[in-house]
Amino acid sequence: MNIPSFKLFFPEESKEEFRDCVKQILDSGRLTLGPFTEKFEKEWARYVGVKHAVAVSSGTSALYIIYRYLRDQGLSDITIPTNTFAATASAAIQAGLKVRLRDMDEDAKGLAKVVVHIGGYPELIPENGLIIEDACHAHGSLLCGQTLGSFGYASAFSFYPTKLMACGEGGMLCTNDGSLAEFARCLRDQGKRDFNSNEIVRLGTNARMTEISAAMGLCQLRTLPKALERRREIARIYDQKLGDLAYRTLGLPNYYKYVVLLPWVLANTSGPMDDASKLSRMRKKREEIKTHLRLKKGISCSGEVYWPPLHMQPAFEGFKRGSYPKAEEFCSRHLCLPIYPGLEDGEAVYVAEALLGILK
Repeated sequence: MNIPSFKLFFPEESKEEFRDCVKQILDSGRLTLGPFTEKFEKEWARYVGVKHAVAVSSGTSALYIIYRYLRDQGLSDITIPTNTFAATASAAIQAGLKVRLRDMDEDAKGLAKVVVHIGGYPELIPENGLIIEDACHAHGSLLCGQTLGSFGYASAFSFYPTKLMACGEGGMLCTNDGSLAEFARCLRDQGKRDFNSNEIVRLGTNARMTEISAAMGLCQLRTLPKALERRREIARIYDQKLGDLAYRTLGLPNYYKYVVLLPWVLANTSGPMDDASKLSRMRKKREEIKTHLRLKKGISCSGEVYWPPLHMQPAFEGFKRGSYPKAEEFCSRHLCLPIYPGLEDGEAVYVAEALLGILK
């Protein structure tokens, strides 16, 4: 048995459609910010349920442009969960905002805040403050029947190669604010007044999506419902086999990751241990489990989301405020099992039983 942590889902019918799109693009001579990009923006906005979607070069670029706009509108501070990818915070710092890291489930009342839907699992949307959704993992995830990315003032999606929708590279900024959308279209193209102008009206950047990436995104959008359905089928198999080990949140995840929480008993020793030592022992046990699954069972598990959390990363040492016990526990205890549309039912059962066997 050889089960990787990830396989790209690009069906044969999508490949045929994509080849035709590439020919159209090459025949047109328009390789960036052309009709495929415009069509992708319109269809993605309709799918998410927002008025505006602006295609950019990455999810990081989408976040950066949102932060830049808010800074220009007078925002100075923003709070970001410590258990996220570095880009969520680094883009804000580079945009000139003061970042405060918060623990999991911590409610930073009155402050502008980023909600991160880690692994495609919906996070609760606070009722107060300015909300930005980092939905880079959350394509098609639902909360109260509403698509993630449509709750906050603005949201960012990523189309990195491992995501549910892969464009090679790429991202999308979503919002109902026309002023932000206009700002984003200007900033992504070096701050030019419009595509055919050389007049620089803002200090911009190169965050354009290529036409080929947009065409790939359109093809992937067609197959997204099928991919979501299959991932959720696999997740139900894992849920049934693993029971309380499964990580659960509100809403309906897309299962970009399938997360299990390893039991605390793994960290037990005969003598007393402080919390830091217990978490360290848990992480060591997790690595032993991953190694055993890979070498003895042929199962590769994807990286944790995320270890280490930002407050333990060298580049973010100066942004640490107080302690983050919930994030440290989650980041130390969880494991991500293989999940992708091509995973067979029998393989999912094999993965779950292999993990249970090791834990016993």
